[in-house]
Amino acid sequence: MIKYFILLILIIPFIIVNGQITNNDITLNSISLSSNNISITSTFTQSITFIFSLSVSNSISITEGFLVFPGNIPTDIQWDQTNQISGDVPLSGTFEIQVCVPMNTISGCGINSGVQSITCEYSIRINHSDQKSYSSFLYNQITKSFQNAFMSVYQNTKAPVVSEFQVTVHPKGPLVSFQLSVEYFGIGLGEIQINYSNDKHQPFFLIQTNFNSNNGYYYLESILQPEVTGYLYRITSIFVLDTEDNSITLLPGEFGVSSFQLPMSDEPILPNLFSFTTDKNNPYVAQGNQYTFFKAYMNLVSPYLPVICMPSILSICAVHYINSTNVEISAQVLPNFIGNMGINIDFISLNSYSITVGKIEATYYNGRQFPEIISSSFSIPEINQLEPFFVEVNFTVTLTDAILSQVYFSAPNQVIFMANNIQSGNQNLTACIVGGSFLFDSSQSTLSTVELSIVDTKAELMYYPFFQGPVTTMRKVISDMTFTIDYQNTVFDLSNATFAQIPITITTSTNHSDNIVQSSFVMVGSNIPLISGMTNYSSIQSQIVKSNGIETVYQTYALIQSALASWQTTGDFLLTVTSESPYIISSKTISKVCFTIQRPQFQPTIITSFEMLPSNIVYSNQTSNITLSIQTKGYPVNQLQLIQYLDEVQNQNLNNILSTCVVLGYDFSTLITDIQCTIPVANIPSQTILFYIDAIIQGQPIIIPNVQLQESGLSSYIEIIGPLDNGLVPNVTQFSTTFNSTSNTISIQYNIENECNFVAPDTPVEFTIFSKLIATTAYGTETQISITQNSFSGSFDINLCELDGFDFSYSVIGIYISIPSTIAGTQYQFPYEYLAEMDPNQQNFPTNNAVCDFSGPRLVDTGIVYPLSIYDTSNQSINITIYFDITDDLSGFSILYGYIRLIGLDNGVNGFYNQELIIGSGDIGSGNLRNGRYYFNFKLPQYTNGTYQFGVTKIFDIIGNMREYTYQNIQLISSEPPQVNVYSDYPDPNLPSLVNVVVNGTSFNITTKGGVSSVYLLPSGPGLPTLVYAQQLSVFQYVITLNENQVNSGTYNFGVCINTLSLTSICYSSLDLEAMSIPNSFEIFNNGYFN
Repeated sequence: MIKYFILLILIIPFIIVNGQITNNDITLNSISLSSNNISITSTFTQSITFIFSLSVSNSISITEGFLVFPGNIPTDIQWDQTNQISGDVPLSGTFEIQVCVPMNTISGCGINSGVQSITCEYSIRINHSDQKSYSSFLYNQITKSFQNAFMSVYQNTKAPVVSEFQVTVHPKGPLVSFQLSVEYFGIGLGEIQINYSNDKHQPFFLIQTNFNSNNGYYYLESILQPEVTGYLYRITSIFVLDTEDNSITLLPGEFGVSSFQLPMSDEPILPNLFSFTTDKNNPYVAQGNQYTFFKAYMNLVSPYLPVICMPSILSICAVHYINSTNVEISAQVLPNFIGNMGINIDFISLNSYSITVGKIEATYYNGRQFPEIISSSFSIPEINQLEPFFVEVNFTVTLTDAILSQVYFSAPNQVIFMANNIQSGNQNLTACIVGGSFLFDSSQSTLSTVELSIVDTKAELMYYPFFQGPVTTMRKVISDMTFTIDYQNTVFDLSNATFAQIPITITTSTNHSDNIVQSSFVMVGSNIPLISGMTNYSSIQSQIVKSNGIETVYQTYALIQSALASWQTTGDFLLTVTSESPYIISSKTISKVCFTIQRPQFQPTIITSFEMLPSNIVYSNQTSNITLSIQTKGYPVNQLQLIQYLDEVQNQNLNNILSTCVVLGYDFSTLITDIQCTIPVANIPSQTILFYIDAIIQGQPIIIPNVQLQESGLSSYIEIIGPLDNGLVPNVTQFSTTFNSTSNTISIQYNIENECNFVAPDTPVEFTIFSKLIATTAYGTETQISITQNSFSGSFDINLCELDGFDFSYSVIGIYISIPSTIAGTQYQFPYEYLAEMDPNQQNFPTNNAVCDFSGPRLVDTGIVYPLSIYDTSNQSINITIYFDITDDLSGFSILYGYIRLIGLDNGVNGFYNQELIIGSGDIGSGNLRNGRYYFNFKLPQYTNGTYQFGVTKIFDIIGNMREYTYQNIQLISSEPPQVNVYSDYPDPNLPSLVNVVVNGTSFNITTKGGVSSVYLLPSGPGLPTLVYAQQLSVFQYVITLNENQVNSGTYNFGVCINTLSLTSICYSSLDLEAMSIPNSFEIFNNGYFN
């Protein structure tokens, strides 16, 4: 009986009647596929659209289902009511579902490499709303009932074919170029590897994995080291792999050219580039509570070699040239770092085939005392169910033989304060106050007790598991935000652009102020995030087009750049949309339709002109720059640079960018791009420079190899005939300083004599201020700030307070000098101790950072002048004045950014209003810029109805310090926050509407009707302003002209908003304009490429 019962359970759930399948009260009535046989190895990613009909019994309800595909990791593609294409009630009764399935999303149903085809045994799973039961339909059941429901997946199994192979050796240097023509039969190529060996049978290889090409051929180029590996080479094999793992290996005799020889060089080989000794007075130990100086002395075997001090977390190192071959390495090991470790101060010299390393070695000791937090001060003593607001906090800390690295805690996101957040302290910063502000939401966390940690620069940590902050009563919230998205276009057309975008609107709904803070779009399967617009209810930078307090509609976009993938990546994909509020993160995959990337058909982009003036062969002591004029034909070239071929070690230590190039223009009729480059060559030593071209063509990164220039008879090298070494180097003959502690200003007088042949005319002198308390910050940056002077002699002042990047962590400072040499990698430097000995003041800079302004202005009060409980605008307009009391400790108030927002609506009123509020120092009514009252006059027009809030977001002082606010901050400081209740017995009788938009380039002529207060544009795209107000030409005519020259050429969308005469906004998103048959896009044409 038990066996029979079990068998009955297995048989009964699936009922097949007349081509229908029923399982757990759901019937699959029909199913169709747009294609039954599909290839996964097309250059255009294909998709299959499933349409199936379901009938759901009245006894159950459903909210979602899945198409399930097999594979090593099965893939589920979700569908819900947004996939429904027929049926009166969402997911009830009988209805049809449409699902688009791209092949790359389901990984080809798990087809293995080398297998030509498989049956894709998909299934359908439907979850019941009780979250306990489900209905499912398996592949064998589906295909048994519906004969045309089968699905087969095919892929390419044919290996690539190498149809051409050429080897070119540059006549002027050890550059070898391999050129291949490869035919492939699937999606594209995955790898090309060329293996070769020298006459000593030592193996080498080159690998290419980026297959963007400007002419259809594939190139591998490399600079070799014949001084080390020899001049004669034999190619041993060629390996080509496609994206489906089909491969071919060619052996000698199967690819033609099998050997190559590099041109011989008559330059002597230098096995060691320098000899060195360390100073006999160098200490063996550096203590962590003092400065320790080390020296080494180098003797270069050639004056044309660079000397580089390698970066160190412990020291400041300078290269002091005594003459062109005798160099002094001067290193200052700084205090306050991790103790009981070895010191290696490395310095190197290198050429195209060799590197020589020298080092100064010692031991670094420091104590193990822990940092401590002595006290804390919060800007609020108690937090009682407050809305999000900015909390200010200061911590008083003490440290021993260290300075502060971090103070951090979670609230609930991690809040971190570092050395650049120090507010005050003693000279060595062993006792200081550190702090700042952070956004806190009492619905998400508490500050009553937090886990607090402090770390110093010795990496010593003190942990406070129960640190007491303001007593917090948490605010209860209801997480109820839902969202939907709307779009019309599904095609990202990159056929003639560097990017493509589609306009989207996101509609959120909440009954409990659970508003969106951000959204994102991700390509399913690739996890590539797309560029999109801001969607944050609290930000004036969001493009809100409609809101009634419950539902809010945002205009945004999804944008794909051509550079995200190669031209081989085209076709269909799914898009996942994520919407995030402070309390909930929701994601939906749009599966009703597929989105499509259309990329351009391949078109060669060839260099047709490449002219160097005065020549590619120059005397560098007679020529400052080579001017290079380039013309290309084909796709637009957005960006281009000449890159010098260097070996791997040189690339890590030397600058390889040769040129500064500007794209002059592109002619769409002739397909010609004009480019001009400047190559500085003044006083460069004699050498032959081999290079390649790094370009962005139609948004795609493309390498144009050197061999293409050779084949076209164009200049493929630069020959520099440079000056001879005269043994001389720059020399500081005067350096003196004074310090004004009242203004925190350093005054410097200096004189530098220069008869060196390897300094270019008009070379700047760099004065570097460094912190003597720590060499590297906790966040990995050197504690150095540089100031450039254009003369080799003179005097100047450095006001530390006005120095960009200067903060309290620069409490004890020093200065050294650097002068760039035309010998690549070389700096003629004058170290701190050398300058201090010359300086009568001995670089004594008792900084007084207390006189610096490091904090932003503070809003101390705001409200309405002579406020009323209600403003009746039934018969007239009413003028009001909002005041802002603002203080600033030093530099003075500059500008305030805020908003005017309609936050409450009476019954029958439908509208929104969210406009920027700006006041400047000129709006002062009384007091001064350090303590003044500022006024903002505002008219409440007739027929205005609702509650309007005047908020503050950011306040800046004259030097750029900023303080942030939310409306909750305002409520904490103001007894009567600036908010007005406005009422009208009558609705606005003359509401406006949009009639038309005429687009001419980047000019917009907008026609309206009705009562219009103002009109503004909502441009949609990265780098564009959030909104642009129009100029009124007549009663109903407005005009806007955009002049955005720092964005990429392409097509952008826009929306239009009209402000009514009764303080509401009526907006039309880009999708609304499209539905009204009004233009919703415009073209921008700019030269260059902007990331």
